[in-house]
Amino acid sequence: MDDLSGPLDAWLASVELPLQPLPSGEVLDQARAAGGVYARWANYMDSLADAIPETLPTELQALRVGLHPSEWYLVASSHEISTDFGNMIRK
Repeated sequence: MDDLSGPLDAWLASVELPLQPLPSGEVLDQARAAGGVYARWANYMDSLADAIPETLPTELQALRVGLHPSEWYLVASSHEISTDFGNMIRK
């Protein structure tokens, strides 16, 4: 392990992650048939009808220790996000 040294910076930002629309009512039927949390989700989606959001507000937090070329980053999200989004953060 290497020692970390240098200044500490922190950021907090909010981004709107786009949500994909449900492919069909078949997805809701499968979720309902699975029962439990999946059925509750399907019922909630039905209750939203046309008000299903197109984006998910997500808080991002980042810490940086040190400066280039040996800086170290820690990035956290308020939601579970995919690795595709992680590539965007790295850029």
